Amino acid sequence: MDVPEANTDAAPVAMALEDGCSTGAIELRRFEGQLYRSLGIMSEDLTRYSKSYAFDTRNDVFGSLAHEALRYYFTVRFDSIDRMKPVPSSVAMRDNQFLIEGDAAAKIFRMGRDFTVTQKDLARAAELERKARDQLGRFLVIDGAVWFLAFELVYSATAPDGTKPGTVSIADSASHYADPYAPHTVRHPSWSDPRTRFFSALSADAAAEYAGVRLDDFPMIEVLETESVAGDFEAMELKRCGRNVMSEFDGAVSSPRLQKLRMALFQLLDESGRPDWSPDALADVLAELSASASGVSTRMR
Repeated sequence: MDVPEANTDAAPVAMALEDGCSTGAIELRRFEGQLYRSLGIMSEDLTRYSKSYAFDTRNDVFGSLAHEALRYYFTVRFDSIDRMKPVPSSVAMRDNQFLIEGDAAAKIFRMGRDFTVTQKDLARAAELERKARDQLGRFLVIDGAVWFLAFELVYSATAPDGTKPGTVSIADSASHYADPYAPHTVRHPSWSDPRTRFFSALSADAAAEYAGVRLDDFPMIEVLETESVAGDFEAMELKRCGRNVMSEFDGAVSSPRLQKLRMALFQLLDESGRPDWSPDALADVLAELSASASGVSTRMR
């Protein structure tokens, strides 16, 4: 597929971060209302890059596609009658993540040439192709270099612990993001920590105050275009709370009333990627859950 191209005039720097690393500043450029971050390669290297990282679920661009493809690959591999087909040692599942390393990507692609799509799998194959095109559609070439669709930079702050101050670090709003096909999956440990708070790039003072530290104690996000700060942090926090509650339901003894609210919560989180989604209904369900949680575990309350 064709990757759109632009120049630096059409894609100005919207956010920047100088974190003291030898790689220099991190820049986010805005193009047609979306933010992009440099991939560090030229356009002629894009094919090699996408082939090497297509099955690495830690990759920002291919993660959700990799989970789907490798989950199916391993299911077929271990459930099939032919159990002697070799699986490269560098294709593995580690820390609940599928990943691929080194030259194994090329071997998987060579093995893939032997696969055929049967009539009953045509619909699934078309869906995987659509997902692949969605993933590749995240690329943008700016003056010959490849950039990819990115999330805005945010501050992540931890609360003080007694006399020990908290910390403020730089994250991105992917900390609030869940794959639309798995909306209840916790992607980052900080997401699950109720004492961690996230602040927009324009709220450094609030992040420092929450952590009890000085502004000089952490890198500052430079915002060159205020319109690039677009995250709805109230909605993000409601989603985070909802996902934390969902994760607690598995180990909690709950009443029929709570189970009914659980289903309502599940549906609201499942629909949270729709453009017409409103956090108001989610706030109402969470309030009802809070009022109904007496007699449940302390963590659930």
